[in-house]
Amino acid sequence: MSMGVKLHDFPLHGIHHHIFRLANYCKKRNIEEPKAKQLIYDKFHQSEQRRPLQPNEVEQAVETAYRKKSSSSLSQKREGEVNLPRFSKTTDGGLWNNEMPMPPDVFDYSFTKRAIHSAPWSLVDMFEDSPLKLTGCETGEIISMLFEPDELVCCGTVKNFETLTTREWSSRGAIAEQIVPNSMRARLGKIKEIKNL
Repeated sequence: MSMGVKLHDFPLHGIHHHIFRLANYCKKRNIEEPKAKQLIYDKFHQSEQRRPLQPNEVEQAVETAYRKKSSSSLSQKREGEVNLPRFSKTTDGGLWNNEMPMPPDVFDYSFTKRAIHSAPWSLVDMFEDSPLKLTGCETGEIISMLFEPDELVCCGTVKNFETLTTREWSSRGAIAEQIVPNSMRARLGKIKEIKNL
């Protein structure tokens, strides 16, 4: 790489996020946008990758990185703005938090829009990174792929959840749209507060 710039190798998963990280790295080193794009392309093609680049994926990442405000101006909190805390991750470089913060009582949808916009893992990457290709599968088939037959799985709607074994869900046929991603320890459990749902 020219100009003394050494970009990190691409990981197996999270290619889209890594492109954005490289774009920010180049920006902090005052590398001009066209040169940053070329450096990222060169790094990507240095070795075999799990997937090809999406059309304009590098260009969009670099343009987004170069147009966002610097971290020093972002640290100046504006009225009504919330700085989200950083949480420890389940693995180094992972995207999943060890703990889940509780949402505020008054929900501000602008924070959700910002979080979705800045999320490092796009839907395309999620689909590409998934070890299971589930196109055309029924919900019962998907649950059977993710959980053992006797594991307890919680499914339902916002106000009506039920916990059954994978086998019971599969024989039932119709499954509600919300599925808790971790298996349950018991069919019934305690909650911190009693609420009227």
